[in-house]
Amino acid sequence: MRSTEKPLSQCTMISLFLSSNVLPTGTFPAGKECVISGWGATETQSFSSQLMNTNVYLISNEKCRAPHIYGNILDDSMLCAGVLQGGIDACQGDSGGPLVCEQNGTHFITGVVSWGDGCGQKNKPGVYTNVLKFNDWILNKINSA
Repeated sequence: MRSTEKPLSQCTMISLFLSSNVLPTGTFPAGKECVISGWGATETQSFSSQLMNTNVYLISNEKCRAPHIYGNILDDSMLCAGVLQGGIDACQGDSGGPLVCEQNGTHFITGVVSWGDGCGQKNKPGVYTNVLKFNDWILNKINSA
């Protein structure tokens, strides 16, 4: 986790079963402020000894597909979030962690940390699995458990 990282002072007990109300029901607009969290690399140490979190902003896939950002590597199963100026990002060890966006008091697991070009590099935001594209698969797995 890079830059405005902060340790989580309180943890929430999570049920062994994922409730479908945390899955996104639609898309969030570019510019939406969301939160990422993880135990990954920081500026000062290899891996954090505390669960860290920071705010990032959703970036449209159209913008992320610009040649100087990621070009045509991105497909609709991915989404970008971060700060194009750099300095704030998920990093090595954060993969698999959540990208959570809030709307009307409900927190939605909007993305899953997937990959990026370095950590916090200018014009290289984080790339996340777009959970909305996998809702049916997730619900199928939950219902068959």
